[in-house]
Amino acid sequence: MNTRLFFNSESIDIDDGYFLRLALSNSGYLDLLSAVPPAADVIGTISSIYEELQEPLKYICDLLLFGKTVCMEKLPEALVESILKIRESGLIALRGNAVSLNNLYLQLVDGLLYFSELPHGRQTLYYGTDSYALACRLGTAPSRNNVLDYCAGPGIQGLLSASHGAHVTAVEVNPLASELSLCNARLNKLDNLFNVINKSVIESETDLKNLRFDFICANPPLLPIPFNLNYPFVGDGGTDGLSIFRQIMNYGIPHLSRNGKIVTLGLSGGSEVGPDIYCLAEQLQMKYQMKFILIILSRVEITPRSLWIQYMADTINMYSLGENTVSCNEVFESYQNEDISFVYSYTLSAINNKCYGRDFTVIECDDKSQPLTQWWIS
Repeated sequence: MNTRLFFNSESIDIDDGYFLRLALSNSGYLDLLSAVPPAADVIGTISSIYEELQEPLKYICDLLLFGKTVCMEKLPEALVESILKIRESGLIALRGNAVSLNNLYLQLVDGLLYFSELPHGRQTLYYGTDSYALACRLGTAPSRNNVLDYCAGPGIQGLLSASHGAHVTAVEVNPLASELSLCNARLNKLDNLFNVINKSVIESETDLKNLRFDFICANPPLLPIPFNLNYPFVGDGGTDGLSIFRQIMNYGIPHLSRNGKIVTLGLSGGSEVGPDIYCLAEQLQMKYQMKFILIILSRVEITPRSLWIQYMADTINMYSLGENTVSCNEVFESYQNEDISFVYSYTLSAINNKCYGRDFTVIECDDKSQPLTQWWIS
């Protein structure tokens, strides 16, 4: 696929991001975004106060947050000029005297301008609460000079690391997400520190070879999906939710430098006794003789009427476009057949301190069932 037909990071000049940021700052847009709580849904939050906004800030939000086409005459002149500077990037679409984003929205993440796909059922250029949750864990690393970001998506983990001076190698299988991450890097003047390998975890080994990193992060496809359910690949983590996680740990750990750290998060199938990730992490710890820290954050019970089952059925049916739809009972039976009665959220860290024997810390934050999985202690 020629991603240049969609996004073209090379068309973004060195100062384009500065002029865009300047225009957004002067318009009040960045101040508005900075008033939204860090883990909140920015689109939903701004929607709740939309009627209180004045013009032209309303029209700016229409364009940059809500996916609407806006007449350029309704926007500040400086913003129009900065947008037109990046018109060849594929981030925007011009329709006569009107402009829109190409199914994207622009937010502020820890000071970075960040384009990702508008939330919807068929999303592939993903940024969600799990993305932000992993970003909150980046500061746990003893050192972040050389960073490897697996399953990078539009690039937020690597970009945040690069903004602190790290040299980043991002691995992302989706070519559109790879090119969008380079657009985000250029707009934030981080492209000299940010490199993308547009391959899968396994295929990227030919490029990584003998490289070592003092920090590795990963936000892989993480949903536990029974094999007979036709779920979109962007979130499918295999039957137990750990399919890509296994690849990341087995291919990533050998790339850790001395005292280097790998941090990931995910969802794991399991039973009332506990999650499948527990036994797998224990096996990995013994295999690599490293310090492992597993935190179980929440668990959701799988029942025919649980929100989890409803969400799965709704998403599958949305992607099927009316063909091969499934009922909640069918989805529930698929989980039953795989002996999955609970889904757990977790974070896992491994530190290359070359310990000997068992060095495995487990922290269980809550043994009560929640309606939905969580990424923080509640």
